[in-house]
Amino acid sequence: MSESDGPKQQRFTLDSLNGSSKDLNESRKDLKPSHLSVPSFNGSMGSPDSNAEEDSVFNYNQENEFTEGVSCPLFCELQKLYFEENSVTPEWREMARWVKYEEIVESNGIRWSKPHVASLSYRALQELKTYLDNGVVKLGFNAGTIDDIWEALKEDLVGEDICTWEEAEVANDFLDHSPHVHQHQVIKSSKTLSRSPTSVSFEGENGVLEEATPQTPRRLGKTRKEHASFPHLSHGASPSTPTPSSPALGHKTPTVTKTTSKRFARKIPKNAEGATLLVGSDDSIQRPIAAFIRLENSIHLPGFCEVNVPIRFIFVLLGPSSGAPVIGEIGRCMGALLASKEFGDIAYCSKLKSHLIKGVDKFLDDATVLPPSGWDHTIRIDPPAQISNVTWSASLGEAPVEEKYEDDHDMIRRTGRLFGGLVQDIKRKAPFYLSDFKDAIHIQTVAALVFAYFASLSTTVTFGGVMGSAINDNMASIESLVSAAICGVMYALLAGQPLTILGATGPILVFETILYYFSVDNGWEFMSFRFWVGMWTALILMIVVMFDLSALVSYITRFTEESFAVLIGLIFIVEAFKNVAKIAEKQPVHAHWHVKHMTEDQVDKFFEFEYSCKCESSNAAADIYMKSLGDNATTIANMTSSNYNTTGVSYDIPVAECEKYNATLIGKGCHVPHYVPDVFFFSVILFVSVFAIAWGLKMLRTTRFFPTMVRQVLNDFAVPISIAIVTGIDIAVDLDTPKLLIPSEFRPTKLDRGWIIPPFGSNPWWTCLAAALPALLLAILIYMDQMITAVIVNNKKYKLKKGPGYHLDLFLISIQVAICSTIGTPFFVAATVRSINHIQSLGKESAEAAPGEKPKFLGTREQRVTHLVAFILIGVSTLMAPVLQKIPMPVLYGVFLYMGVGSLKGVQLMDRLLLLLMPPKYQPDYPYLRQVPTRRVHLFTFIQLLFLVIMWVVKSIKKISIVFPLMVLALCFVRKLLDFVFTQNELRALDDILPEIRRKDTPKRLLSEEPPDEKEMMLLDKKSKKKLEDENENSKIA
Repeated sequence: MSESDGPKQQRFTLDSLNGSSKDLNESRKDLKPSHLSVPSFNGSMGSPDSNAEEDSVFNYNQENEFTEGVSCPLFCELQKLYFEENSVTPEWREMARWVKYEEIVESNGIRWSKPHVASLSYRALQELKTYLDNGVVKLGFNAGTIDDIWEALKEDLVGEDICTWEEAEVANDFLDHSPHVHQHQVIKSSKTLSRSPTSVSFEGENGVLEEATPQTPRRLGKTRKEHASFPHLSHGASPSTPTPSSPALGHKTPTVTKTTSKRFARKIPKNAEGATLLVGSDDSIQRPIAAFIRLENSIHLPGFCEVNVPIRFIFVLLGPSSGAPVIGEIGRCMGALLASKEFGDIAYCSKLKSHLIKGVDKFLDDATVLPPSGWDHTIRIDPPAQISNVTWSASLGEAPVEEKYEDDHDMIRRTGRLFGGLVQDIKRKAPFYLSDFKDAIHIQTVAALVFAYFASLSTTVTFGGVMGSAINDNMASIESLVSAAICGVMYALLAGQPLTILGATGPILVFETILYYFSVDNGWEFMSFRFWVGMWTALILMIVVMFDLSALVSYITRFTEESFAVLIGLIFIVEAFKNVAKIAEKQPVHAHWHVKHMTEDQVDKFFEFEYSCKCESSNAAADIYMKSLGDNATTIANMTSSNYNTTGVSYDIPVAECEKYNATLIGKGCHVPHYVPDVFFFSVILFVSVFAIAWGLKMLRTTRFFPTMVRQVLNDFAVPISIAIVTGIDIAVDLDTPKLLIPSEFRPTKLDRGWIIPPFGSNPWWTCLAAALPALLLAILIYMDQMITAVIVNNKKYKLKKGPGYHLDLFLISIQVAICSTIGTPFFVAATVRSINHIQSLGKESAEAAPGEKPKFLGTREQRVTHLVAFILIGVSTLMAPVLQKIPMPVLYGVFLYMGVGSLKGVQLMDRLLLLLMPPKYQPDYPYLRQVPTRRVHLFTFIQLLFLVIMWVVKSIKKISIVFPLMVLALCFVRKLLDFVFTQNELRALDDILPEIRRKDTPKRLLSEEPPDEKEMMLLDKKSKKKLEDENENSKIA
């Protein structure tokens, strides 16, 4: 709220409405000074002379009669009494509306303002309390038609001595006979009818709308001076704008049949009800008339509201023309009050007039007042990105008791039984299995499927090619495709968290390379030795599942999560640029090239190596060709005999006519008849373009361009659209860019091996025992890779409802490791970057939000179909090779870059790294900066960055890269040591608190007196369960 100042600003006093507040008070009830009392620090502004009964009634959490009824979302509409020039009948014209935020009609009368937070005058709110106290308040009024409402209101106005019978008749005439014109009807009329310049409203210097219309005779023989409503509310339209109910002279009135706005109705909640606020001024009304009506049952009143919602509340405020600005501002206050959930609930449940007044007090308790000297009241405050649920009054009193639930880590604690955690995961996920397929029926799933397919296919083929070159083609692209099909389909059908995408990750590739060179150095067959490494790894992982050691995931905090996620994201980004740079090796860039700068030997060597092409012909064919030249034969012969040839072609017969004379084309350049220096640069353009398009479409969702539905579709299909556009450009330009290579035959890359790996081959028998040590390192790597990714996917910010499945997932991974070892395919584990991008592509947001309100994140579409179908398509990709081979590899490298950058978005570590470059006064208002000194934040960032660099160095140096799995595991121990460097409050703000090593006997559960349910009991160990059972038994005896 803001209280405006300035010499031209009118003060909100009763004098402006009736000459003097003294006369008003004499003709009405005495005003209770409850709103002038000093607020107490318990969250309520109580009146010193209010009795205890009223206070207890106002505490609607304790008094049953005050909590009756169910509140609904409200659509509030403010209509102002408007007098059309040369028209006898006035009309109610829409001036403002609220769904959650305020929208007002701009001064031109043709458009709505952007939604904004209502900035209210504190004095106007006090005046509103006065009118509620001295006016008619009908709560729970039973009416069937609008005539019943106005007739009853007229009788109450006279009966309570608020106005005379004549004034009540005038008010009833305005209310009952004046038509309601809504803004969308005014806009429609303005498109076809011209405006008269004789009466135009405009905004004055002090923000109050003024009007240049002279006084015009009106009905009842009175004169009325048309005023603007109030500082923050623009005038509805030009007074000369013809409307359906009030034709202007010289114009025909258009027939408007559309009485409600269907387009705007989509923004209204389905169960919403309406509140219509009618304010106006006229000289025929000498004293203010105020009424607040709540209907017992909401009723539909055609044309009464902009949208077709049943009306529950009606507020009326009429007064003399001298108080027009005040009346309008008070109407805005009532609209903002009803639009707020706190007062709306009170308005629904109130039984007495005093309840409403105390509801205004409660609204004021949680309101923020801005100083008049440091605030421009005409500024519109944009809706906040995030809204805090903690009110000001609650912060002054006792903090509300929050219910403490089991966190995700408590759901996987050890059960004390063999495979107990695995059994719990199966029981937890089994009820949702059918819904995992039903929930996939949505267009968003198609976009996520396309993205998951191309992301997984490109990485699978690329990593397969890299792996083939690293381990001498023992495993390459075809083996990666087979492994993806088997592991991906099995995991999608049976996993506890199917949103996790499997893949051959960078750390696994590093380990495979190390293991290969270790085998070669010892003279062992790599694939046979790898078989035993895989079997030992599967056994170790199975033991981990058997003893519920997956519960150790509770020690993986944000420190470990973000360090590993950033490392993998950086690997994607760096590898994307490396792969693009490698294109220059096959398609080199010859800077400053010109044939004149080369020697004769260099020219011959250059063209012979790159693009040589000649037409080899018999003597007879050459003679026929020479005879066809006639007189030019000598000249051409001299040209072709030259050793210096700028075309790089040596021939007797031109290449273009080679087939005509039955000659043969020989040379690599025959299919590329000219030198193409543009391939690398064009590849860079494709690489950057696919990233720019995909990222731009992703960011389009938060902009104001296009309707919401269009932005959402473009956001969902960002990657497929970018791939399609850039691939189309590549096909149109038709340069020889490197394309995606899909094996066309289903056979191992190395012809001397089959699909079943011999356990020993030529290796000695004891290699099966020697494989145990590297298997331990691989098991640690797979465990950390799988669990860290699973923890990231199951993060609370994604609002998953079906629960995790850590034990079940690791159980499946152990089986798949054994299968991959047997058939000689790469090990597939949870891929961090792809999993993050997959779950982000399935995010659900509210379809229609209130104007100005950003769509709310509702959760994630938890299903198995995208993962399942994507890997089925990968398995049959060899059948689609002719189509897929048209996709340029730079396009897929751009997708790599997109995934890498996308995985870093929203990571706190990246935000803290940027803080190092910002002066304190320019730093964003992050929550942890309020609780932790900046230098301590930088210290935490430096430690995290240091170990990130160490992991990168260890990964990059081949001689020590074997210890990379241990470095990942060391992150957990480093995090434990941070407890001695930072306080628990600092770690709570920057990271997560580590669980206690020894659990208390009483587990965490809901803070209630009720015994734990079956689900909670299932999660307890025997000792805790026995203690709870004894406590419950003792409570029953007592």
